This record gives sequence, C-alpha cells and structure tokens, in this order.
Amino acid sequence: MPSNVPGPYPVARERSIRALLVGALMISLLVTGAPSSDAQASRDDAIQSLLDRRAKAVRDRDRTAFMATVGPKGSDFYAAQSRWFDNIGDVPLASYELIADWDAYGDLARRSDRGRYGSDVAIPRTIERYRIEGIDEKPVNQDLYLTFVEGSEGWTIRSDTDLDRSGFMTARSPWDFSPVSITRKAGLMAIAGRCPGCPQAGGVLDVAHQALRAVDRYWLEPWSRSVPIYIPQGSEQLSRMIQATYPVDNYVAFAFWTGEEGQDPGSRIIVNPSGFDPSDGGRALSILTHEMFHVASLPSSGPFVPNFLEEGYAQLVQYDSDDSVIAGADALAGDRIPDNYEFFLGDGDDVLRVYRSALSLAGFIEERWGAASLRELYVRLGKRGVQPGTARFHLDDVLERVLDVDATRLESLWRDSIGR
Repeated sequence: MPSNVPGPYPVARERSIRALLVGALMISLLVTGAPSSDAQASRDDAIQSLLDRRAKAVRDRDRTAFMATVGPKGSDFYAAQSRWFDNIGDVPLASYELIADWDAYGDLARRSDRGRYGSDVAIPRTIERYRIEGIDEKPVNQDLYLTFVEGSEGWTIRSDTDLDRSGFMTARSPWDFSPVSITRKAGLMAIAGRCPGCPQAGGVLDVAHQALRAVDRYWLEPWSRSVPIYIPQGSEQLSRMIQATYPVDNYVAFAFWTGEEGQDPGSRIIVNPSGFDPSDGGRALSILTHEMFHVASLPSSGPFVPNFLEEGYAQLVQYDSDDSVIAGADALAGDRIPDNYEFFLGDGDDVLRVYRSALSLAGFIEERWGAASLRELYVRLGKRGVQPGTARFHLDDVLERVLDVDATRLESLWRDSIGR
C-alpha cells in the first residue's frame, strides 16, 4: 500500500453476479435450448444426489467417496480437488452442505461449455453452506459455480472456473490455496495459509482482542463477537478471495462477508500479509479496530448505509474520537460528501482524501448531534433493508428524522465547519 495512506480499510462483500451478465447468459441458454421437464427433473435429482454424497464425504473425511464425485482422474482439476480435500480437513467444521440452486439463474452452461466437454453439461449456482465450530452461530453461505458433466458412469464435477470470465466466480477461502493452520483465542480464530513470511497468527489474535475491547466502547448494538481472521499467503490470494476489482495493495485489511441480502452472512476479517504487521502495536491495533467495527456493525447495516457513514464511523472508532486526528482529517478533506464508488477507485492520494472526508463528516456529526445520534443514523438506515426509493431518498429521509437536516444541508454545515 502507498506509504501516504495510513488507514483506509474498506468493507468487501462477495457479490456473485451482475444483472447484465445474467441477461447475456440467459440469451445464450435460449439459443442452445433446455432439456424437457422430465429430463430436467431427473438431471436435477442426480446432481443434488452427487452434491449430497460429496458433502457427506467432507463431513465424514471419506476421501474415496469425495474423489468419486470428481472427474476425470489424472486431470489438473482432479489433483486440485484432492489437495482441497486434505486442506479442509484442518478446518473445524460443525456442518457442511451443498445445494444446487436452479431457481437463482437456471442452468448457466453455454454452447461453448457443451462443445468443450462433448457431453451433457450443467452449471447451476451451488450454495456451499457450512459452519465453523465455535465461531459461526449458524451456517453461512458461499456461491460455487461447479461444472457438472454426465458420462457413462453418471455425473461428475469437472471444473469450478468455467464461468470466471463471465463474472460467476466460485468463492475461495484460505483452504482453497494451501494447507492452513488454526489458532484460537477466546471467541476469535485465525485461519492462516502456511508461509514463512506471513504475520504470526498468535500476534494477530492478541491485537484483535484489544480491537474487540475498543469497539465495545462505541458499538452498543447486539452482535456475535466471534470472528474468524483469515491470513492469506499474499495479495493475489486476498484479491481472489474477495473478488476484488481494484488493486488490493492500497489496503491493509478488509472486513468481508459471504452471502447476499436475505442470506445469513458469514463475517470475516482478512489481513493483507504484505502490509499488516502485528508487532507494529499502535498501527496494527488501529487497523483491526477499524475492521472489527465493520464486523460488529454488520447485523445493523444494509444497502442504504452509504460508504461515507460506514467508513467515517469506523475511522471514528479506530482513532477513538481523537480531536487531533479529526482536525488532521478536516485539513485533508474535500469539499463534498464522497460518492460510494470513490472509496475504491483512484490512487493512494484520492483514497486518502475520501476516507479523511468521511472521518471529518463523522466527527462533525458526533460533535454537533452526539454519539447516540450518529449510531441512530446508522441503525435507522440499516433497517431500511431493501425497499423502493433511491439511496439519496432514504438518506435524506433518515437524516431529517434523526438530525433534522437533509444531505445537502448536512454537507453545507460540515463544509462551513472546516472552512471550505
């Protein structure tokens, strides 16, 4: 990360699809045709049976049964799946399921997929549902895009990357890349790829516990307080895990969760091993406090919580409402409320400016209306969930109910307070 960006640590969320890509693939399916209803039902049942056997093999640690779901023997994918089976054995799974979700997008297999495998092919969205013992209160979901091919011995899985270029990317976790080590401390767990240069898990957890106590001073809404912290082997793995569309080396850590609105999210913190050093006491604590706030606030968040509030609030907690830090943010801030996209685009200086604008705004709201009003603003916006109306409409409506100003007035008052 650029040396002049000491503290932007964004929220990242797995997003499985984009509407335009769905439309394009649905057109492709109309061209290639679909099986009859009876044949489709038979196919669906056979694939779900395969997934049930595969999930049971993971739970039972039955390598033979697991590898029987993969084909062909000797392929690169077969070898990769064998390694994956070994790696996930180190993860303390309390439950594990696989569910073919045909209702989401139907069959995503294209003409090119059928040409490649020369047999009946199907690619539904597959939900991987699992719970990590002692961490997840209930099972969490991830999206997989497995290619199922029917051969003389029935259906097998041949790939999980065929739709990558179309934007349908199978979720990745640390155990997808390498063996992992598990380190526990109270309600926290570090899951780390094994590499000599990675941050030490014990040190990361020590700092994370300090961060947990710092968040508790600010965030009074209920949350689980059990968080797994992922330590990948490098920024390339990190980027793939969060499916980033921007350079991750500008950032040191991420709050990340799986699933979509309406699903049970699995909250995780991921540190960038190239930029996070737990021995750098104050800086490491600052980073993890920021990310821990994102995880803590997730149950109260929603699609209408804007990034300036999400990131501004997190920084306020991160810096413990330090007047000198907020004054520094005032000096670096721009002259308007940043748009959501600005937190992920631009060079280091651009990212620094929008984050400092967000901190300056949050500090202004806390000083003028109080910490309770800042928290109420966040929670009320989160409770809007998914409903009609633009993001600006909901922001203005909640601002007027809580602070008695709309966004335009808030921006004007804030700009005056910092001399813009």
